[in-house]
Amino acid sequence: MPRTLSLALICCGLIAICPSLIDETARAQETTRIAPASGGVEIDRLQIVRLKVLGAVKRADLTNMQLDLWFAADWKKTDDDVRPLIHLQSLDAIEDDTGRLLSTENRLKEISYLQGETRGTHWKGSGETSGPAITMLLDAPGRGAAKIKSIKGKGQVSLTKPVNLTFENLADINGKDLDHPDMKGLAAMKFRFSITEKDGNVTAKLSAPVQFASPWNQGRLFRWDLMNGKRTIDPSSEGRTGKGTTEEKTYRRQSLKGLSLRLVVLEATETKDFSFDFKDVELP
Repeated sequence: MPRTLSLALICCGLIAICPSLIDETARAQETTRIAPASGGVEIDRLQIVRLKVLGAVKRADLTNMQLDLWFAADWKKTDDDVRPLIHLQSLDAIEDDTGRLLSTENRLKEISYLQGETRGTHWKGSGETSGPAITMLLDAPGRGAAKIKSIKGKGQVSLTKPVNLTFENLADINGKDLDHPDMKGLAAMKFRFSITEKDGNVTAKLSAPVQFASPWNQGRLFRWDLMNGKRTIDPSSEGRTGKGTTEEKTYRRQSLKGLSLRLVVLEATETKDFSFDFKDVELP
């Protein structure tokens, strides 16, 4: 009888304890939110940096605010998709509640997503939604600021797949904007190719309207190479001009004979538009 009573007491104790364990687990899984989502966009991170460093150059960026936006949606992503293209089509002035402008002209110039389509580097997923997250650096808020008045803008995100295009006759495309029957709209991208032979070297150039050459990673041009049959030729030197709008590659070769051009261009498979307007965002 005492043993039965002890077992009963233990079971009662477990019943009493289990609900509290469940409540603790649920609370442990709760997550915080910086601000309510707006137009399918989330504020993923808000971080203010204020540093003083001995020996730092006067122009060092030691005081700033990092703003990360997450474009979350139900994407039909496949293994063939490569990095998404993100374009911030507009971004209104960002001020704190003291009236200090955080999105200064100099800061906006450094945000590549405002200049055109830029390949994303960070993909985030949560539950049934996922999407790219982007980072922007802005001026730090005033020390007395408690909130950001508004973060408002529009963005377009495209998932893409790589399309391989080959141009067999280099003489036919020398000095011309590229067009190809396997990709509608290529001519509108204004990729221009040129090639010359001199002193035992072949020099090829490819230009575009945007800063496509590494490390900018803008626009639809993913990469380009000269080919000898099915084999990629390694250049002896390469460089960028025009602030990344032209890439030049030099090869140690006596002739253009047998050479072809291969482009890898990104083609959109799915595109979504986002409009966001965050109000009175509390600062950390």
